[in-house]
Amino acid sequence: MQLFVVGLNFRKTPVALREQFSVPAECVSALLSELRSDVHLREALVLGTCNRVEIYGVAEQAPIRPRRIFASVSKAVGQNAGAPEADLVESLAYLHENDACVHHLFRVASSLDSLVVGETEIVGQVKRAYQQAQSCGATGKILNRLFQRALSVSKAVRSHSGIGRCSTSVGAVALDVAENIFGENLDRQTVLIIGAGKVSETTLRHLSKRGAKNILISNRSTERAQELADQFHGQLVPFADLAGALHEADVVISSTSAPHYVLTKREIEPVMRSRAHRPALFIDLAVPRDIEPEVQELDAVYLYNIDQLADLANQNLQRRHAEAMEGEKLVAEAAQAFAARLSTPALPSAVKGTLAELLSSRPRCCPIPGAAYRLA
Repeated sequence: MQLFVVGLNFRKTPVALREQFSVPAECVSALLSELRSDVHLREALVLGTCNRVEIYGVAEQAPIRPRRIFASVSKAVGQNAGAPEADLVESLAYLHENDACVHHLFRVASSLDSLVVGETEIVGQVKRAYQQAQSCGATGKILNRLFQRALSVSKAVRSHSGIGRCSTSVGAVALDVAENIFGENLDRQTVLIIGAGKVSETTLRHLSKRGAKNILISNRSTERAQELADQFHGQLVPFADLAGALHEADVVISSTSAPHYVLTKREIEPVMRSRAHRPALFIDLAVPRDIEPEVQELDAVYLYNIDQLADLANQNLQRRHAEAMEGEKLVAEAAQAFAARLSTPALPSAVKGTLAELLSSRPRCCPIPGAAYRLA
């Protein structure tokens, strides 16, 4: 038997093609059944995200043919009539077998193979994919052991490297700046959001995760602002009352589509006098800009625009890539150890070791061996 993964991801496959193989949750069970009966897989699992669709399996017969696997996917999602050309799919698909499959999954689960290295969503997606396949009875001894270890490795990589410590989205970086300025979490600060579009909604999600409690939302369209206020437990501020809200706000985040400045130095100057020059942070996420640049000339005012925040995000991304080197070493060592145990179950316990032992006394990373497993 052969352990393998077949997939399409963001590195080679455009989103227009990936979305044709997106498997809705309600179709997963049927697909797993199809793979096990028609493709003769002893075990199977489907991992689908916005950036990848992967089929993990234990095959009774070799060789593994990606086009046959993805033909089953097309059938399961009801795209037989307009299915992409099989030759195109096979040219874009990747196939990793045995120890290479182990190494690949460990990298995926640890967010080393993500579009944004270190993002946190992937481990939850891997866990849900495993739980769903398990609940369908599609996993067995091999995939159970593999995915349980992958989740363990992911946790170890995040604990023993700085891969997830630096924010890489502009919205998250903006809140990092706010926390640095006020020296604490944002649960004690009043945050004013100006605008009610997608950027504001994303920012509110970040605020919610950071524990912000005092949130004011203002927008020219009251209906949309009220929706966000209800969703994120904020307070609606009519746009006509914006000046009064500025006196309360410690952090002002603006992202409107206005063709002119929404806030000017002339408007902010009396606000700062009334605040007895308590610090105020203004974050301008709009293009064209919402906040007049001269606002930063006022005492106790901090102003950041979207370009400055993007620069900080890029610096953080570079730090993540540096930390990813450490994560790659941990993954390679863990994959090599797991491959050895899986291919030779009767190894003495003294040789097997544990992931904790690997992390506490990491030897030099060795190349992943290319030998096939003896799974039968």
